[in-house]
Amino acid sequence: MDKFLHCLQTGSLEELDIRGCQLKFQGMSIVGQALSKSVLKKLFAAKNNCGDAAAIVIAESLRSSTCSLEYLDLSSNDITDKAGVKLASALRSNRKLQYLDLSDNGLSAQTSE
Repeated sequence: MDKFLHCLQTGSLEELDIRGCQLKFQGMSIVGQALSKSVLKKLFAAKNNCGDAAAIVIAESLRSSTCSLEYLDLSSNDITDKAGVKLASALRSNRKLQYLDLSDNGLSAQTSE
């Protein structure tokens, strides 16, 4: 996993499709941390069962001015309002992200307020 993280942070990879890889918390947290230092523009990360903890790590990276992400698919990842609120807050300062898919998660209307 360390080599993967190094590649994300130092490489020129602009698109990553890890849908359905079941990375769960540990794997998705590593990807999330790398987002603030990578040139990645598109991340397809649906169906990884990352849960709230990893989604919060991703939200923190989205706050970074060095995050280049424009497209993020986190659908079907067991994300609830706890992380949904953090993601929504991160979007207030992130001007690069143009698409965010949070469908098929445990989010209520409270998250969008």
